[in-house]
Amino acid sequence: MNKHREKPSLEIQEKARILDLAHIIIRDMDSRITLWNTGAEKLYGWTKEEAVGHVSHELLKTVFLEPLNVIMTKLLTDKHWLGELIYTDRDGKHIVIASHWELFCDEHGNPLCLLSINADITDRKHAEEALREREKELEIRTHTLQEVNTALRVLLKNRDEDKAVLDRIYIHCNPSINTSKDGFCQGCPAEVFHKSKIQDTRQWENYY
Repeated sequence: MNKHREKPSLEIQEKARILDLAHIIIRDMDSRITLWNTGAEKLYGWTKEEAVGHVSHELLKTVFLEPLNVIMTKLLTDKHWLGELIYTDRDGKHIVIASHWELFCDEHGNPLCLLSINADITDRKHAEEALREREKELEIRTHTLQEVNTALRVLLKNRDEDKAVLDRIYIHCNPSINTSKDGFCQGCPAEVFHKSKIQDTRQWENYY
């Protein structure tokens, strides 16, 4: 008989322990805290005695990522709301929260209180921000490399065109040079022209 009584007792204790691990706040319809569990104490820094009776948004300096009146409209319509908030703990540290609100009503449908179950997602948010920064930096580097490659292709094209012009000038100035069918000097690359004693190539423009 005692064993049958002991099992439910252990189950209740386990459920209570799990609830204490969660960060749970219950507020009345004026947002005054009526329940502040052990998980909330550990996360935010205030004891039950210090927190109960305070307006939660004032105590935690809540930053709403969407207007509170919009949240309350959704809550009254759907009886629940899920979103992100930013709280400030007792030490002044900002905490990003994934918050799930449930609205409890009496038998006539009149709102009684709000249950908030919160999860600290600050580290996840920091990791996501770091990933976005790395992706942005990679995008900038990729764009820079593309610009460098484009500039190199232009330089190589200009070099080939300049080489062809120099070969033609050299051939024009030296008719005895053996040329190929397309008119380019065979065995006379542009480097040969650079090694000649011509000081100013502009003077050869008169030959055209």
